[in-house]
Amino acid sequence: MNAILLVILLGSSGLAAALERPTGPVLPSDSKSETVANDIRSELETQLKADEISVTKWNVINYRTDISGCCSQNFYIKIQINDEPDGYVLASAHIWRSGKAFFGDYQTRKTLTDPIR
Repeated sequence: MNAILLVILLGSSGLAAALERPTGPVLPSDSKSETVANDIRSELETQLKADEISVTKWNVINYRTDISGCCSQNFYIKIQINDEPDGYVLASAHIWRSGKAFFGDYQTRKTLTDPIR
């Protein structure tokens, strides 16, 4: 089973602007897991009102956003993506607040033709 571990650092616009963006080529576009990762990335951009999320060869996703409009909380999202034998891809995201306990989770199971759910 192939697994790609993506780590997302979430924070306010000011904090994210101070982060150094890793450089390098994006992940291969022919990967089924990459396609699902892009769907999840798009969904997270919408839900978290992110200005930009980029995936690099270091599998680190950084984005600039202002989640609450008032605070500079950091959120960390770890996404595990697995190609399953039946042709589906299972993706699970676990979300923590910086220095705090577990915040929430998100999960989807899809094929390349299924809408994200």
